[in-house]
Amino acid sequence: FGVYIEGPMLVHHITPINQSDIMYQTKKLLDPENLITVAVNTHNLIHYNKVEKEKWVERVPGDTKLW
Repeated sequence: FGVYIEGPMLVHHITPINQSDIMYQTKKLLDPENLITVAVNTHNLIHYNKVEKEKWVERVPGDTKLW
């Protein structure tokens, strides 16, 4: 789709898997139609409704350090 992911990536199961799927190696475990690559923040948002906040550093006069 032309959307690039920067940084760490995870593979997410579109239809959730359960312990039985893992134990019996069901088709949906590795079915490419059930997998999507997402950024870590997106994965955390899907599963935990949690977004990592960006760390902003306020600049001050005379500040010579890079972010």
